[in-house]
Amino acid sequence: MVDKTVIPTLISELKDPKRSVRGKAASTLGEIGDRSAVPALTEALRDKDSFVRGRAVSALGEIGDRDAVTALIITLKDREPLVRYCAAEALGGMGDKRAVTALIEALRDEEHLVRGRAASALGKIKDGSAVPALSIALKDKERSVRYCAAFALGNIKDSSAVPALIPSLRDRERSVRYCAAFALGEIKDSSAVPALNATLKDRESSVRYLVAKALGEIGDKNAIPALMGVMKDEDRTVRVNVVLALGNIGDESVFLL
Repeated sequence: MVDKTVIPTLISELKDPKRSVRGKAASTLGEIGDRSAVPALTEALRDKDSFVRGRAVSALGEIGDRDAVTALIITLKDREPLVRYCAAEALGGMGDKRAVTALIEALRDEEHLVRGRAASALGKIKDGSAVPALSIALKDKERSVRYCAAFALGNIKDSSAVPALIPSLRDRERSVRYCAAFALGEIKDSSAVPALNATLKDRESSVRYLVAKALGEIGDKNAIPALMGVMKDEDRTVRVNVVLALGNIGDESVFLL
């Protein structure tokens, strides 16, 4: 545990001529987690060095004081992608809905890592107003952004996302299909059942596993024939999830197998 009596010294070191000293001071203040450092760290967001700005952003995220939200929102426009990435991550951790509009805008950032982190942050905040923008992000050219958008929609659990998530079950990337299945299982909307039934034939066992789980969570009896059709899937984990799904749906015949 760091001694809090060093906080005044660390705050003064945020003005040190050496960037390594300023960066270390910011990081240590974040580790200590004391709110008294927030004003000084907020000022450090304007440091001339992106390394220091990034450390200050991360420190504010660790402290989690919502007084820093406005400054972090502004930092989503920093000229350095890594700083913007850290700002999105910090805002997601804070969970403050004041950041939603700015994070939605960050879904159009030129750097895909920032777009993905903004999507993840919106998923943590869980505000339904982000659903339309996240639905568009499901078509991003970068796999990681589509993956993060699908996962975020699963966290938000808004049924209006279902029509956008269904095509993602056919995404060329396994991880995106996997996350789309996860999201549909979290949302639990029966309108997704036909598409999920078809995805039980996905070439990747990890996707079939999540699809079976999602169908069990939705609990719609229209999934029973498709689930019964993959009872002999080559992958044991898929077969187990199929049995569990049928049990959740309430198909008593599964217990006679």
